[in-house]
Amino acid sequence: MICVVSAWLPLISALVIATVTTFGIVINNRANTRAITAADERNQTTLEAAQRNIELSNSAADTREHDKWRRDAVLESVSSILEVSEGILDALRRFEARQLGSTEEETDFTDLRTRLWSVSNSALKLQILSTHHLHRHTSQLQRGLAAAINDAESITRMSRTAYTDSGTAQLKLEDDIRKRGQDYSSARTKASQILYELMETTRKELRIPDHGVPPPHHYSS
Repeated sequence: MICVVSAWLPLISALVIATVTTFGIVINNRANTRAITAADERNQTTLEAAQRNIELSNSAADTREHDKWRRDAVLESVSSILEVSEGILDALRRFEARQLGSTEEETDFTDLRTRLWSVSNSALKLQILSTHHLHRHTSQLQRGLAAAINDAESITRMSRTAYTDSGTAQLKLEDDIRKRGQDYSSARTKASQILYELMETTRKELRIPDHGVPPPHHYSS
């Protein structure tokens, strides 16, 4: 009997070892599978995070590019309006000098109107791209300059007529010229102030540092 059992011992031992080994392999495989799954999940999370970062970076870059384009377009439009407006105001100052007799230079009012309305496209761009403040200042500036040009032209025309009239008619005409001169002075002064306000509003909207530029000098008529 002992001999029979002894004969089976090697086989039983082999079976036990094989069973233990099999369980070990199964357990190890399960652990490896869980580790691989966890690693895959971590990799997927990392990839998704990286993708989100790329999308955010691209979105931020697009926003910066759009902001730069808008800023450049607004600055270009305002610069064009300011340049033309300053030129018209300078021509009106020369008109004032002629009225005072310090120059014989004639003022081309048709040219001034043409120059004024040449910035209409720039004003339209501001209406689309900027805040209502910039567009409001631009519209007020155009109206103020147009009024000053009309008044100056009326003064010039009435002044020529005054030389041919006499008596009561001349006195009335001179009184009309003085009144129109007051209207002109008010319109031109207001336009100068609006031009300065347009500059200040542009600085604020585009976040340009304010270096303490003083308001324009209001020349007396």
